[in-house]
Amino acid sequence: MGPMFPTTTKHKPALAGPAYLSAYLSNEATARVPHLAIGGITPENVGELVAAGCRGVAVSSAVCGADNPGAVCRAILNALTQAPNQHRSPAGRLAARGAARG
Repeated sequence: MGPMFPTTTKHKPALAGPAYLSAYLSNEATARVPHLAIGGITPENVGELVAAGCRGVAVSSAVCGADNPGAVCRAILNALTQAPNQHRSPAGRLAARGAARG
């Protein structure tokens, strides 16, 4: 779902944004629907999505346009697993702890 943030790869007149994601996941009818957030996602802003309840992201420009794509991927993964998320399932919390241990 997206775009979450301004991006050059999605040409939509409006952003979905973290608030839309949070509202979507607060709705009983959609709360358990699998989703990925996309659009303008970077290591610096992915925590906002996790705080909104996001369970996964699809990233393009931040990785493909980076001098060191591996470092960007690691930074995004680290941000995904370190950001507080009261919405994360028990399985997701266990996976986050495992990723944090390396």
